[in-house]
Amino acid sequence: VGAGMTYSQLICRDYFERLALTKSHRSYTRQELNLTNGLVSSLLGLASASSGVVAGSSALFSFGGASIDAYDEAYLVSPNIAELERLVLVEQDRLEAEIYNKINRTDGDYSQRILSVHQADRALNQYIFKCTANGIRNLVSQSLNEKAAGANDAGVVETNPSQ
Repeated sequence: VGAGMTYSQLICRDYFERLALTKSHRSYTRQELNLTNGLVSSLLGLASASSGVVAGSSALFSFGGASIDAYDEAYLVSPNIAELERLVLVEQDRLEAEIYNKINRTDGDYSQRILSVHQADRALNQYIFKCTANGIRNLVSQSLNEKAAGANDAGVVETNPSQ
């Protein structure tokens, strides 16, 4: 179990490092697209190009930026990757303590103990899941629900215009 957790932590750290690096590359590309769009539009204007050509080039650059945004959304590239990573690490720390507690329990409550390789594998799978795309989505959703519940408990009224 310990080796599995360590291996999972290494993979998770690599995942977030790659996510941050590729996010930086896409952010740079998005900025370059915006600058190039402005330059091309200005040059086309100076060359007295038709409005259709200027609009077409702007549409092409806008498509490029929208493609980057769609990629970010599909692959969980949050504006704050560090916060996503912190959310995962906090949950994995909680699960690690819970798993070791179940391994080291000595009382007679067998339902709360890890006594077999199968049980250890199931617990480790839950731990690993927290650093997968679906696990991260689940953690974000859970965190948002907890914050909404906290806001409601504090007397903040949630409004939903669609109802």
